[in-house]
Amino acid sequence: CAYEQVNEAIKAGQQKLQQKDYAGARKDAAAALQLVKTPAEKYTAVLFMGQISDSAKEFARARSEYAQVLGYDQATTAQKAEALNRIAGSWIGEKQFTKARNEYARALALPNLSPRDTANIRLNIARSFDRQQDWAAARNEYNKCLAFDKIPDYLRFNALCGIAASYGREKNLAAMVAAIDAVMKERGAAWSKYTLLRDCAALAREKNDLTQALNAWKQAIATQGLPQKNYGEAVFKASELLFEQGRTADAQQLIEKSIAEQQMAPNDCFQAKLIVAGLKAAGKAEGLQDEAAKAAEAFSPAELQPE
Repeated sequence: CAYEQVNEAIKAGQQKLQQKDYAGARKDAAAALQLVKTPAEKYTAVLFMGQISDSAKEFARARSEYAQVLGYDQATTAQKAEALNRIAGSWIGEKQFTKARNEYARALALPNLSPRDTANIRLNIARSFDRQQDWAAARNEYNKCLAFDKIPDYLRFNALCGIAASYGREKNLAAMVAAIDAVMKERGAAWSKYTLLRDCAALAREKNDLTQALNAWKQAIATQGLPQKNYGEAVFKASELLFEQGRTADAQQLIEKSIAEQQMAPNDCFQAKLIVAGLKAAGKAEGLQDEAAKAAEAFSPAELQPE
């Protein structure tokens, strides 16, 4: 059927787009446009054409393609909002932030815009301020996104992550820690949580707050769904801080527990076992030295004097 043919053409174009074969992808998108039978199919094909131009950094061309959606009589409010979102994104690609926010404002002014679409636009406005390093303005928009009662979890999570990251860029450790606590209570990508905690640990170390740096790495270790590579890094960074504070036994305990939980990559696990073996060997040597010292203290030269 035509629907399947349209999808197949777009799928083929997406594969070419991944390979940066823009001409080939456009050919498939054009084929999809020739096959469309419904407004929804036409909308999908036109957006894909714009996506190709965006990827090729032909931003003016992308805008003209996205703008076609705005002229469709049967385009829904959500479809128009997405088209304006993408037009704004193309302006951001050219670092034309004011023009981008003008397009976001047009999207926000659409009648009967859903809370989800409104929150999504607010999120993108916040990110435009992030790109300009205007952290306070970005947080203001992130908070507007959070003001909606019924928005998808991923939008709420992304807004909270944006707030936490902005405090980190301002070097405001206390505010970043509080914002991360809010992030950690939400369902969301483990990688995003890890990135925030890693940056928090780095900022804490920069401020010579080793306790907070250690707490951040421990939170990272406890994060569910963390990739093995990141889990191993968190374990080693936390143990490094413990060694630095002279807490060798705590470091050894942390590493041994991590080995037992079998969440590290094979190479990291091997390295962890070597560290534990080295600590145990050092402990035995220290024990022998202690015994020798005790014997020396108990030794009396009188015992060697001739009778």
